[in-house]
Amino acid sequence: SGSTSGWFKIIAKLIWLLAALRDEQYHFDIASVVTLLILPILCMGYGWWHQRRGFSTLLALATALIAVAYLCIPRLLLGSAFADMRLTPFLLAIWVLTAKPKIFSRDVQYIFATLGLAFFLLRTGMTTEHLVRLDRDFTAQLEALPHIPRNRRIFAQINLPCQRSWASSRMDHLSSMATVRRGAFVNDQWDMPGAQLLRIHHPQIKTWTKDPTQIARPNECPQPQGNTYDQAMREFPRYAYDYLWLIDFTPDMLPQHDPTLTLIWQGQKSGALYRIGSATQASDTPTGKAPR
Repeated sequence: SGSTSGWFKIIAKLIWLLAALRDEQYHFDIASVVTLLILPILCMGYGWWHQRRGFSTLLALATALIAVAYLCIPRLLLGSAFADMRLTPFLLAIWVLTAKPKIFSRDVQYIFATLGLAFFLLRTGMTTEHLVRLDRDFTAQLEALPHIPRNRRIFAQINLPCQRSWASSRMDHLSSMATVRRGAFVNDQWDMPGAQLLRIHHPQIKTWTKDPTQIARPNECPQPQGNTYDQAMREFPRYAYDYLWLIDFTPDMLPQHDPTLTLIWQGQKSGALYRIGSATQASDTPTGKAPR
């Protein structure tokens, strides 16, 4: 029963291809993809000039078939978004493998091997260092979870930059860890026809029940079918939730003088957890240090 739409979005497909190695360094990530795209072309051109075949026919055919599939698959397929862009890493990887550097002299092959190894080590090292920082940030935000009783209803807001920003905190669905670890209902659950066997029965929540209502963008760049932080804080049904979890929000962005919210936990640099309504337990303290 899921819908299918977004056919032949060529510009978007080109952008996704260039973002196949997207991490946090815009120019380096784009240059990396362009380098990998050019490499087989150089081998083909050199081979054609010297009347030799500089590519693998079988892998070139595989690349062509994946490229056709990539162009034909719509953005939304049977209720699943971004069905097409998930092919880009495979398309790029197989395309690189079509190159046959053996047509060059042994010295040039050594240069290719050395540069390829350096490229691999550099990108792997940069990505690993970034993932370590992301893990540290995730862990800092997840410190709120021990202060949430099991089986509660949580309204989460995750502070993310505009979608046009290249780098991201990758916390888009970090609030789902409350479901995994605390058995909580969170408003980032996937209630999408055709995408999964999940149904949500809570009429009071209305539209504040699914992705991407958990994402708060800046006021100047609201997302389609999403909301800004100010809009969410103003409109979400507080009577339908037990806790408000603000993920990666700096102290200056946290609610001030709101009688309906009681601060339970606040992160050292960002993030906060509020109980909706007045505190009734001794462990509901602003420091969040008391165990439950």
